[in-house]
This record gives sequence, structure tokens and C-alpha cells, in this order.
Amino acid sequence: MKQLTLFIGLLILVLGCSPSTVQVTYFDETYTPAPKSSSSNIILRKDEFQRPYRAIAIIQVELGKRATRAQLNEALIAKARAIGADGLQQLDYDVDRDVYFDRIPVAVGRGPLKRPKVVTTRRVKVKKTAIATAVVFE
Repeated sequence: MKQLTLFIGLLILVLGCSPSTVQVTYFDETYTPAPKSSSSNIILRKDEFQRPYRAIAIIQVELGKRATRAQLNEALIAKARAIGADGLQQLDYDVDRDVYFDRIPVAVGRGPLKRPKVVTTRRVKVKKTAIATAVVFE
């Protein structure tokens, strides 16, 4: 029973972790990234900030199909802290669906009545992305 519980726990952990990709494109070549502490507050906004700021980079995060907006936001905030940003603006979310078909040869029937057949299966690959502009307040 303990082994089954452990196996199910590990299975949930593995399936819950989706592969992620984080890309940073810097605007300002003179800006030197200085990581912030984990307790620093990063402000998220869908529109632009009203106070003076300097845009330093675009951060794009890509997660798997089971990702939530909260997980996308956490990944954006973690990268913003790593590069020393004070806030993220122009936040946008996107879901990309790539539909493709698998063609698998199979044998249908039994004994001398077996015949080859090709089965086509529809597959969907889903990627969820979030993109935002990282800023430093002046």
C-alpha cells in the first residue's frame, strides 16, 4: 500500500511539471542585470505604468498545456526578479494549438484473415505563453 501511494505521488509530481522555456530580449544594452531579493514586489499590469520608467527587456514564458495563468505569472515574476526589473507591463497571454495526425500501421483480424490497415489518430500539441515588458522605475 505504501508503494502504491508513493508511486501515485511521484506520478502526479512528474505529470504536474510541464517543460518551460523562458526567453529574454534586452532593449537597453547599457543595462546590467542585478537580481532582486525573493521578497521584492514585482508589479504586473496589462497596460502601461503612469509613473516614469525605463523599458529594459521583453520576457516570454512558454509552458505546457496544463499550465495556468498563475503559473505563467510566477515564471514571469521569477525571471523579472532575476534580471532586476521593478515591474511587468503590457502583459499578454496566448494559447497555441498545433494539430497533427499520426498514421500507424496495424494488423486487423486473426490468423489467415489478417490484413494490414493504417489507422489515423488526431493529436493536438498545446503550448501556453505569456509575454510582458520588464521595466525599471526611475
